[in-house]
Amino acid sequence: MSDELLFQQIYNKAYTIANKYRTESIYSVPIALQLINFFGKENIKWFYKICNRIQKQYN
Repeated sequence: MSDELLFQQIYNKAYTIANKYRTESIYSVPIALQLINFFGKENIKWFYKICNRIQKQYN
């Protein structure tokens, strides 16, 4: 699986879970824990690292 596809799948899942918890932040603990259970800790660390890089570019 390519990095782009993995990122997109995690991103979509994060926002699906965020909607379930009615929060706009994909950084909340319950969301992160569910993502770790679904995709694995290393993939989620990578995902949040990329998200932080993207945010820094636009801030």
